[in-house]
Amino acid sequence: MLSGDGWTLRLYGINRTGKRLAVKTQLVGFARGVKQGTAHILRDSQAGPTPEVLNTRDEPDRVRVFKEERRLRGDAFNLTFEAYSVTLYELELERGNPVEPAKEK
Repeated sequence: MLSGDGWTLRLYGINRTGKRLAVKTQLVGFARGVKQGTAHILRDSQAGPTPEVLNTRDEPDRVRVFKEERRLRGDAFNLTFEAYSVTLYELELERGNPVEPAKEK
């Protein structure tokens, strides 16, 4: 999803496997590449072996969002997705001519 101003690209991914995944990513149709990236990862803070975990009275922050800066540059890079996680990547695009968001029909 491209931001309204055309400077931030947001990519979402769900990893329902028990293994960390690396996904080769190539941006196509952008005049400029990525300047930097931030990952917002919803996952088990204890990295348990099952997706069937939840927050409880005794462990209110077991499942939470982690924010991590990622070294992403250009138009080709790997995006990583932790085991049993939901990840939002916010990719700041290089400055120049912004990408025009798609118009509503």
